[in-house]
Order: sequence, then structure tokens, then C-alpha cells
Amino acid sequence: MPEPQEPIKPLDLPGQVANPGTTRIVNGPVRTNAGQTATVQVTCTLLVTSRAQMEPRGTYELCTVRKYRKSGVVTVTTYGNPLQLTVKLRAPEVPGYTAYKRIKIYSVD
Repeated sequence: MPEPQEPIKPLDLPGQVANPGTTRIVNGPVRTNAGQTATVQVTCTLLVTSRAQMEPRGTYELCTVRKYRKSGVVTVTTYGNPLQLTVKLRAPEVPGYTAYKRIKIYSVD
């Protein structure tokens, strides 16, 4: 029976995201007990609280995600809009280990 993949070091995702401001999501590369490096994906979607906000408002950035390849750090900068930020961490399945997947969703007001 395959063993589940887990991060070698404890993974501390932030409790909340600064809005507006910059938040460090991951402090370095996330390595699993199977020798894989997990990929980090961050997406931002606008929280719609009223009908007026549903109208098209042109193109503007909800957030900026920066991935520093050398250090493995991932940061996200928000600009004051109410949004839902989703962080997905994934590592593929390898012989003897199941795939690793962790999702955390932040509501940022």
C-alpha cells in the first residue's frame, strides 16, 4: 500500500493575508518525504458583495504573485480589493507514495 507524501519540514502557511500589502506564502521549497518538490499555485478572484461590483470594471490586477526560483520563496501582493485567494500545493505521485495535495483558501476583505 502506498505511503502518503508529507512535507519533510512543517509547512507554515500564513493565518491571514495582508490587504493591501505583501504576504510571504512559502518560506522556501516544499520538499516531501518522497523526494519531490511541491509546486505552489496562487490564484486571486474578486469577491462580489453587491450587484454593482458585478459590472465589468476594466482590467486591473487583484494581486501579484512572485516566485523566487533560487530561494523558493513565494509572495503575494494585494491592492485593497476584496478577494478570495487560493493557495494550492501539489507533488506528483511516485512509486510507493501517493500524490501530495493541499489547498488553503483565504477571504481577504
